[in-house]
Amino acid sequence: MMISYAQDAEDVMLQRAFPRDYRGFYIDAGASDPVQYSVTKHFYDRGWRGINIEPVPSVWGRLCDLRPRDVNLNAGLSNREGRFTFYEVASETTWSTFSAELADAYRGRGLEVRPHEIPVTTLARVCEQHADAPIDVLKIDV
Repeated sequence: MMISYAQDAEDVMLQRAFPRDYRGFYIDAGASDPVQYSVTKHFYDRGWRGINIEPVPSVWGRLCDLRPRDVNLNAGLSNREGRFTFYEVASETTWSTFSAELADAYRGRGLEVRPHEIPVTTLARVCEQHADAPIDVLKIDV
């Protein structure tokens, strides 16, 4: 029996595409928590490895602690490299955004939003620098 960590059992559906003993490679953009609602935790536990991209520093720290085999990047993704203002929603980090308008809407609902500059890169650059195997699963949740 498989334990699903993903929000909508995406890991269960993906597992069906691979042989049981397969050890693959993933990229998880917008990785978020390394356990709760994680599409890639099941695969990591089965010996896979990959790249996790997560802009929220506290969440990225948990990825570093719990996914030492992976490359864990504390950055955002864009169509160009640089630094962007990231609006971190303190109580719901998964709602954090690069959109100033959305951040204002969150503030209007009484949520604490902390703006700070973070590095951004492209998915192509991440692959050039860190992908040393064929990509079996690419999850983008941004």
